[in-house]
Amino acid sequence: IGSDYHKILFGLMLATYLISMWVSNTATTMMMLPTTLAVIARIEELTGQRNNKIGVAMLLGIAYAASIGGTATLVGTPPNLIFLSQFKAAFPYDAPVSFLQWSLFGIPFSFGYLLICYILLVFLNMKGKMNLQPHHHDIFKKELESLGKMTFEEKTVTILFSIMAILWFSRADIQIGSTTVHGWSSLMPHPDFFQDGTVAIFMATLLFLIPSKSKKGEMLMDWESAKKLPFGIILLFGGGFALAKGFSSSGLADWLGMQMHGIGALPDFLIILVICIFMTYLSELASNVAITQLMLPVLAAVAVGADIPPLLLMIPATIAASFGFMLPVATAPNTIIFTGEKLTVKDMLKAGFWLDISGILWLTVMMNLFGRWVFGM
Repeated sequence: IGSDYHKILFGLMLATYLISMWVSNTATTMMMLPTTLAVIARIEELTGQRNNKIGVAMLLGIAYAASIGGTATLVGTPPNLIFLSQFKAAFPYDAPVSFLQWSLFGIPFSFGYLLICYILLVFLNMKGKMNLQPHHHDIFKKELESLGKMTFEEKTVTILFSIMAILWFSRADIQIGSTTVHGWSSLMPHPDFFQDGTVAIFMATLLFLIPSKSKKGEMLMDWESAKKLPFGIILLFGGGFALAKGFSSSGLADWLGMQMHGIGALPDFLIILVICIFMTYLSELASNVAITQLMLPVLAAVAVGADIPPLLLMIPATIAASFGFMLPVATAPNTIIFTGEKLTVKDMLKAGFWLDISGILWLTVMMNLFGRWVFGM
Protein backbone atom coordinates (compact mmCIF):
# COMPACT_ATOMS: atom_id res chain seq x y z
CA ILE A 1 0.00 0.00 0.00
CA GLY A 2 2.90 2.34 0.72
CA SER A 3 5.11 3.61 3.52
CA ASP A 4 3.79 7.12 4.17
CA TYR A 5 2.14 7.54 7.55
CA HIS A 6 -1.45 7.63 6.30
CA LYS A 7 -0.79 4.68 3.97
CA ILE A 8 0.74 2.61 6.79
CA LEU A 9 -2.33 3.38 8.92
CA PHE A 10 -4.68 2.24 6.16
CA GLY A 11 -2.60 -0.89 5.55
CA LEU A 12 -2.76 -1.89 9.21
CA MET A 13 -6.50 -1.16 9.39
CA LEU A 14 -7.26 -3.05 6.17
CA ALA A 15 -5.28 -6.12 7.28
CA THR A 16 -7.02 -6.11 10.67
CA TYR A 17 -10.43 -5.65 9.03
CA LEU A 18 -9.94 -8.55 6.61
CA ILE A 19 -8.72 -10.94 9.33
CA SER A 20 -11.49 -9.91 11.74
CA MET A 21 -14.14 -10.90 9.20
CA TRP A 22 -13.23 -14.55 9.92
CA VAL A 23 -11.37 -14.56 13.27
CA SER A 24 -12.57 -13.25 16.65
CA ASN A 25 -12.04 -9.52 17.20
CA THR A 26 -10.02 -10.21 20.34
CA ALA A 27 -7.67 -12.69 18.66
CA THR A 28 -7.25 -10.39 15.65
CA THR A 29 -6.26 -7.43 17.83
CA MET A 30 -3.79 -9.54 19.83
CA MET A 31 -2.32 -10.78 16.55
CA MET A 32 -1.95 -7.30 15.05
CA LEU A 33 -0.76 -5.47 18.18
CA PRO A 34 2.89 -6.68 18.13
CA THR A 35 3.14 -5.84 14.43
CA THR A 36 1.71 -2.37 15.00
CA LEU A 37 4.00 -1.68 17.96
CA ALA A 38 6.98 -2.80 15.86
CA VAL A 39 5.98 -0.42 13.05
CA ILE A 40 5.59 2.46 15.52
CA ALA A 41 8.99 1.67 17.06
CA ARG A 42 10.62 1.55 13.62
CA ILE A 43 9.08 4.90 12.64
CA GLU A 44 10.36 6.46 15.90
CA GLU A 45 13.80 4.96 15.19
CA LEU A 46 13.92 6.30 11.63
CA THR A 47 12.70 9.78 12.53
CA GLY A 48 14.59 10.04 15.79
CA GLN A 49 11.53 11.33 17.63
CA ARG A 50 8.52 9.99 19.44
CA ASN A 51 5.49 10.95 17.38
CA ASN A 52 2.70 10.05 19.81
CA LYS A 53 -0.19 11.12 17.59
CA ILE A 54 0.83 8.74 14.81
CA GLY A 55 1.15 5.87 17.30
CA VAL A 56 -2.26 6.73 18.76
CA ALA A 57 -3.86 6.66 15.29
CA MET A 58 -2.34 3.27 14.47
CA LEU A 59 -3.33 1.65 17.77
CA LEU A 60 -6.86 3.03 17.63
CA GLY A 61 -7.00 2.03 13.96
CA ILE A 62 -6.41 -1.69 14.59
CA ALA A 63 -8.82 -1.80 17.56
CA TYR A 64 -11.59 -0.07 15.66
CA ALA A 65 -10.95 -2.03 12.44
CA ALA A 66 -11.23 -5.31 14.40
CA SER A 67 -14.66 -4.36 15.74
CA ILE A 68 -15.83 -3.06 12.36
CA GLY A 69 -14.57 -6.14 10.49
CA GLY A 70 -16.49 -8.39 12.87
CA THR A 71 -19.79 -7.02 11.56
CA ALA A 72 -19.05 -8.03 7.95
CA THR A 73 -19.85 -11.76 8.21
CA LEU A 74 -21.99 -14.01 10.40
CA VAL A 75 -18.89 -15.59 11.96
CA GLY A 76 -17.06 -12.31 12.52
CA THR A 77 -18.20 -11.65 16.10
CA PRO A 78 -20.33 -13.43 18.75
CA PRO A 79 -23.36 -11.05 18.60
CA ASN A 80 -23.91 -12.06 14.94
CA LEU A 81 -24.14 -15.74 15.88
CA ILE A 82 -26.40 -14.88 18.81
CA PHE A 83 -28.70 -13.03 16.41
CA LEU A 84 -28.82 -16.04 14.07
CA SER A 85 -29.76 -18.41 16.88
CA GLN A 86 -32.34 -16.13 18.46
CA PHE A 87 -34.00 -15.26 15.15
CA LYS A 88 -34.41 -18.97 14.40
CA ALA A 89 -35.84 -19.55 17.88
CA ALA A 90 -38.28 -16.62 17.74
CA PHE A 91 -39.38 -17.12 14.12
CA PRO A 92 -38.91 -20.82 13.30
CA TYR A 93 -41.15 -20.64 10.23
CA ASP A 94 -39.32 -17.71 8.62
CA ALA A 95 -36.40 -18.30 6.25
CA PRO A 96 -33.14 -17.93 8.23
CA VAL A 97 -30.60 -15.28 7.28
CA SER A 98 -27.93 -17.02 5.19
CA PHE A 99 -24.19 -16.38 5.29
CA LEU A 100 -24.30 -14.81 1.82
CA GLN A 101 -27.33 -12.66 2.63
CA TRP A 102 -25.70 -11.20 5.75
CA SER A 103 -22.43 -10.60 3.86
CA LEU A 104 -24.22 -8.81 1.00
CA PHE A 105 -25.21 -6.20 3.56
CA GLY A 106 -22.38 -6.55 6.08
CA ILE A 107 -19.41 -6.17 3.73
CA PRO A 108 -20.52 -2.92 1.99
CA PHE A 109 -21.66 -1.47 5.33
CA SER A 110 -18.48 -2.40 7.21
CA PHE A 111 -16.06 -1.36 4.45
CA GLY A 112 -17.78 2.02 4.17
CA TYR A 113 -17.52 2.40 7.94
CA LEU A 114 -13.83 1.44 7.81
CA LEU A 115 -13.21 4.29 5.36
CA ILE A 116 -15.11 6.69 7.63
CA CYS A 117 -12.99 5.55 10.59
CA TYR A 118 -9.76 5.94 8.59
CA ILE A 119 -10.62 9.48 7.45
CA LEU A 120 -11.57 10.43 11.02
CA LEU A 121 -8.30 9.11 12.50
CA VAL A 122 -6.21 10.86 9.83
CA PHE A 123 -8.04 14.13 10.48
CA LEU A 124 -7.71 13.91 14.27
CA ASN A 125 -4.14 12.61 14.55
CA MET A 126 -2.19 12.98 11.31
CA LYS A 127 -3.18 16.35 9.98
CA GLY A 128 -0.03 18.23 8.97
CA LYS A 129 2.36 15.43 10.01
CA MET A 130 5.54 15.02 7.92
CA ASN A 131 5.97 11.69 6.14
CA LEU A 132 9.03 9.43 6.07
CA GLN A 133 11.95 10.34 3.83
CA PRO A 134 12.23 8.49 0.47
CA HIS A 135 15.32 6.52 1.58
CA HIS A 136 13.34 5.09 4.52
CA HIS A 137 10.92 3.32 2.16
CA ASP A 138 13.46 0.64 1.24
CA ILE A 139 13.60 -0.52 4.85
CA PHE A 140 9.99 -1.69 4.65
CA LYS A 141 10.72 -3.60 1.44
CA LYS A 142 13.62 -5.37 3.16
CA GLU A 143 11.36 -6.32 6.08
CA LEU A 144 8.93 -7.89 3.59
CA GLU A 145 11.69 -9.78 1.80
CA SER A 146 13.00 -11.15 5.10
CA LEU A 147 9.74 -13.06 5.60
CA GLY A 148 10.67 -15.36 2.71
CA LYS A 149 8.29 -17.41 0.59
CA MET A 150 5.08 -18.95 1.91
CA THR A 151 5.62 -22.39 3.44
CA PHE A 152 3.65 -25.52 2.51
CA GLU A 153 1.68 -25.24 5.75
CA GLU A 154 0.79 -21.60 5.14
CA LYS A 155 -0.34 -22.33 1.58
CA THR A 156 -2.42 -25.33 2.65
CA VAL A 157 -4.24 -23.45 5.40
CA THR A 158 -4.90 -20.57 2.97
CA ILE A 159 -6.42 -22.97 0.43
CA LEU A 160 -8.58 -24.73 3.03
CA PHE A 161 -9.73 -21.40 4.43
CA SER A 162 -10.64 -20.12 0.95
CA ILE A 163 -12.62 -23.28 0.18
CA MET A 164 -14.47 -22.93 3.50
CA ALA A 165 -15.42 -19.32 2.72
CA ILE A 166 -16.68 -20.32 -0.76
CA LEU A 167 -18.75 -23.16 0.75
CA TRP A 168 -20.23 -20.77 3.31
CA PHE A 169 -21.21 -18.21 0.68
CA SER A 170 -22.72 -20.77 -1.70
CA ARG A 171 -24.47 -23.13 0.77
CA ALA A 172 -27.99 -21.66 1.01
CA ASP A 173 -30.43 -20.58 -1.70
CA ILE A 174 -30.48 -16.87 -2.43
CA GLN A 175 -33.46 -14.94 -3.77
CA ILE A 176 -32.63 -12.25 -6.36
CA GLY A 177 -35.89 -10.57 -7.32
CA SER A 178 -38.13 -13.32 -8.69
CA THR A 179 -35.18 -15.63 -9.40
CA THR A 180 -33.85 -18.21 -6.92
CA VAL A 181 -30.19 -19.17 -7.14
CA HIS A 182 -29.88 -22.61 -5.54
CA GLY A 183 -27.05 -23.33 -3.14
CA TRP A 184 -25.08 -26.58 -3.08
CA SER A 185 -26.91 -27.86 0.02
CA SER A 186 -30.13 -28.12 -2.00
CA LEU A 187 -28.43 -30.76 -4.17
CA MET A 188 -28.05 -33.05 -1.14
CA PRO A 189 -30.67 -35.67 -0.16
CA HIS A 190 -31.18 -33.94 3.23
CA PRO A 191 -30.33 -30.21 2.83
CA ASP A 192 -31.17 -29.43 6.47
CA PHE A 193 -28.25 -31.61 7.59
CA PHE A 194 -25.77 -29.15 6.03
CA GLN A 195 -25.38 -25.90 7.96
CA ASP A 196 -22.55 -23.34 8.23
CA GLY A 197 -21.31 -25.20 11.30
CA THR A 198 -21.11 -28.43 9.28
CA VAL A 199 -18.75 -26.75 6.83
CA ALA A 200 -16.57 -25.30 9.59
CA ILE A 201 -16.22 -28.64 11.42
CA PHE A 202 -15.44 -30.55 8.21
CA MET A 203 -12.72 -28.12 7.09
CA ALA A 204 -11.22 -28.00 10.59
CA THR A 205 -11.11 -31.82 10.67
CA LEU A 206 -8.99 -31.80 7.51
CA LEU A 207 -6.27 -29.93 9.43
CA PHE A 208 -5.87 -33.01 11.65
CA LEU A 209 -5.51 -35.29 8.60
CA ILE A 210 -3.08 -33.41 6.33
CA PRO A 211 0.60 -34.07 7.22
CA SER A 212 3.05 -31.23 7.81
CA LYS A 213 6.23 -30.98 5.71
CA SER A 214 8.35 -29.04 8.19
CA LYS A 215 7.50 -31.29 11.16
CA LYS A 216 7.85 -34.90 10.05
CA GLY A 217 5.27 -37.30 11.46
CA GLU A 218 2.94 -34.47 12.56
CA MET A 219 -0.22 -33.02 11.07
CA LEU A 220 -1.07 -29.38 10.37
CA MET A 221 -3.07 -29.35 13.61
CA ASP A 222 -2.73 -31.52 16.72
CA TRP A 223 -4.88 -31.90 19.80
CA GLU A 224 -2.30 -30.21 22.08
CA SER A 225 -2.75 -27.02 20.05
CA ALA A 226 -6.53 -27.45 19.71
CA LYS A 227 -6.90 -27.75 23.49
CA LYS A 228 -5.78 -24.13 23.81
CA LEU A 229 -8.92 -22.92 22.01
CA PRO A 230 -11.28 -20.91 24.28
CA PHE A 231 -13.93 -23.62 24.67
CA GLY A 232 -15.46 -21.60 27.51
CA ILE A 233 -17.09 -19.42 24.84
CA ILE A 234 -19.45 -22.33 24.11
CA LEU A 235 -20.70 -22.23 27.71
CA LEU A 236 -21.02 -18.45 27.43
CA PHE A 237 -23.20 -18.79 24.32
CA GLY A 238 -25.20 -21.63 25.82
CA GLY A 239 -25.92 -19.64 28.96
CA GLY A 240 -27.04 -16.69 26.85
CA PHE A 241 -29.34 -18.87 24.75
CA ALA A 242 -30.86 -20.36 27.92
CA LEU A 243 -31.42 -16.86 29.31
CA ALA A 244 -33.05 -15.76 26.04
CA LYS A 245 -35.32 -18.83 26.15
CA GLY A 246 -36.26 -17.89 29.70
CA PHE A 247 -37.18 -14.39 28.49
CA SER A 248 -39.63 -15.78 25.93
CA SER A 249 -41.05 -18.78 27.82
CA SER A 250 -41.70 -16.79 31.00
CA GLY A 251 -43.56 -14.09 29.08
CA LEU A 252 -41.04 -11.38 30.08
CA ALA A 253 -40.12 -10.62 26.46
CA ASP A 254 -43.81 -10.19 25.54
CA TRP A 255 -44.36 -7.91 28.56
CA LEU A 256 -41.36 -5.75 27.67
CA GLY A 257 -42.51 -5.72 24.06
CA MET A 258 -45.89 -4.39 25.11
CA GLN A 259 -44.24 -1.65 27.17
CA MET A 260 -42.38 -0.56 24.04
CA HIS A 261 -45.42 -0.90 21.79
CA GLY A 262 -45.54 2.87 21.26
CA ILE A 263 -42.33 2.75 19.24
CA GLY A 264 -44.32 1.27 16.36
CA ALA A 265 -46.00 4.66 15.80
CA LEU A 266 -42.67 6.21 14.78
CA PRO A 267 -41.39 6.17 11.18
CA ASP A 268 -39.10 3.24 10.43
CA PHE A 269 -36.10 5.55 10.00
CA LEU A 270 -36.54 6.93 13.53
CA ILE A 271 -37.13 3.46 15.01
CA ILE A 272 -33.81 2.21 13.62
CA LEU A 273 -32.04 5.42 14.74
CA VAL A 274 -33.35 5.06 18.32
CA ILE A 275 -32.32 1.38 18.47
CA CYS A 276 -28.83 2.15 17.12
CA ILE A 277 -28.32 4.95 19.68
CA PHE A 278 -29.56 2.77 22.54
CA MET A 279 -27.44 -0.28 21.63
CA THR A 280 -24.30 1.74 20.86
CA TYR A 281 -24.18 3.60 24.13
CA LEU A 282 -25.28 0.57 26.16
CA SER A 283 -22.35 -1.34 24.62
CA GLU A 284 -19.98 1.32 26.01
CA LEU A 285 -20.83 0.12 29.52
CA ALA A 286 -21.74 -3.56 29.12
CA SER A 287 -20.57 -6.63 27.19
CA ASN A 288 -21.88 -6.65 23.61
CA VAL A 289 -22.59 -10.38 24.00
CA ALA A 290 -24.70 -9.78 27.11
CA ILE A 291 -26.74 -6.88 25.75
CA THR A 292 -27.38 -8.71 22.46
CA GLN A 293 -28.61 -11.77 24.34
CA LEU A 294 -30.90 -9.64 26.50
CA MET A 295 -32.25 -7.19 23.92
CA LEU A 296 -32.90 -9.34 20.82
CA PRO A 297 -35.80 -11.32 22.37
CA VAL A 298 -37.35 -8.02 23.46
CA LEU A 299 -36.98 -6.47 20.00
CA ALA A 300 -38.46 -9.61 18.43
CA ALA A 301 -41.53 -9.19 20.66
CA VAL A 302 -41.70 -5.46 19.83
CA ALA A 303 -41.60 -6.25 16.10
CA VAL A 304 -44.48 -8.72 16.40
CA GLY A 305 -46.55 -6.34 18.55
CA ALA A 306 -45.98 -3.35 16.26
CA ASP A 307 -46.28 -5.38 13.04
CA ILE A 308 -42.76 -4.44 11.92
CA PRO A 309 -40.42 -6.82 10.03
CA PRO A 310 -38.29 -8.29 12.86
CA LEU A 311 -35.06 -8.08 10.84
CA LEU A 312 -35.54 -4.31 10.59
CA LEU A 313 -35.02 -4.08 14.36
CA MET A 314 -32.82 -7.08 15.17
CA ILE A 315 -30.06 -6.59 12.58
CA PRO A 316 -29.29 -2.92 13.40
CA ALA A 317 -29.36 -3.80 17.12
CA THR A 318 -26.90 -6.66 16.56
CA ILE A 319 -24.46 -4.57 14.52
CA ALA A 320 -24.70 -1.51 16.79
CA ALA A 321 -23.78 -3.71 19.77
CA SER A 322 -20.32 -4.08 18.20
CA PHE A 323 -19.66 -0.33 18.13
CA GLY A 324 -18.65 0.98 21.59
CA PHE A 325 -15.52 2.91 20.57
CA MET A 326 -15.30 5.50 23.37
CA LEU A 327 -14.14 3.62 26.46
CA PRO A 328 -11.38 1.04 27.14
CA VAL A 329 -13.93 -1.31 28.76
CA ALA A 330 -16.42 -1.14 25.88
CA THR A 331 -14.87 -3.91 23.74
CA ALA A 332 -12.02 -6.39 24.10
CA PRO A 333 -9.98 -4.73 21.26
CA ASN A 334 -10.24 -1.38 23.08
CA THR A 335 -9.00 -2.97 26.31
CA ILE A 336 -6.09 -4.74 24.60
CA ILE A 337 -4.63 -1.66 22.94
CA PHE A 338 -5.19 0.47 26.04
CA THR A 339 -3.01 -1.81 28.17
CA GLY A 340 0.02 -0.79 26.08
CA GLU A 341 0.02 2.64 27.83
CA LYS A 342 0.70 4.45 24.55
CA LEU A 343 -2.65 6.24 24.54
CA THR A 344 -4.96 7.90 27.06
CA VAL A 345 -8.67 7.70 27.78
CA LYS A 346 -8.93 11.18 26.27
CA ASP A 347 -7.49 9.92 22.95
CA MET A 348 -10.07 7.13 22.83
CA LEU A 349 -12.97 9.35 23.92
CA LYS A 350 -12.16 11.99 21.30
CA ALA A 351 -12.03 9.57 18.37
CA GLY A 352 -14.68 7.18 19.72
CA PHE A 353 -17.32 9.86 20.26
CA TRP A 354 -17.29 10.92 16.62
CA LEU A 355 -16.97 7.34 15.42
CA ASP A 356 -20.03 6.28 17.45
CA ILE A 357 -22.11 9.11 15.99
CA SER A 358 -20.99 8.44 12.42
CA GLY A 359 -21.64 4.70 12.90
CA ILE A 360 -25.17 5.29 14.17
CA LEU A 361 -26.00 7.51 11.19
CA TRP A 362 -24.26 5.25 8.63
CA LEU A 363 -26.02 2.12 9.92
CA THR A 364 -29.42 3.85 9.96
CA VAL A 365 -29.03 5.06 6.38
CA MET A 366 -27.65 1.75 5.07
CA MET A 367 -30.39 -0.31 6.76
CA ASN A 368 -33.15 1.87 5.32
CA LEU A 369 -31.77 2.26 1.81
CA PHE A 370 -29.89 -1.00 1.24
CA GLY A 371 -30.79 -3.43 4.03
CA ARG A 372 -34.47 -3.55 3.08
CA TRP A 373 -33.55 -4.79 -0.41
CA VAL A 374 -30.96 -7.34 0.77
CA PHE A 375 -33.22 -8.86 3.44
CA GLY A 376 -36.44 -8.59 1.39
CA MET A 377 -38.36 -6.22 3.68
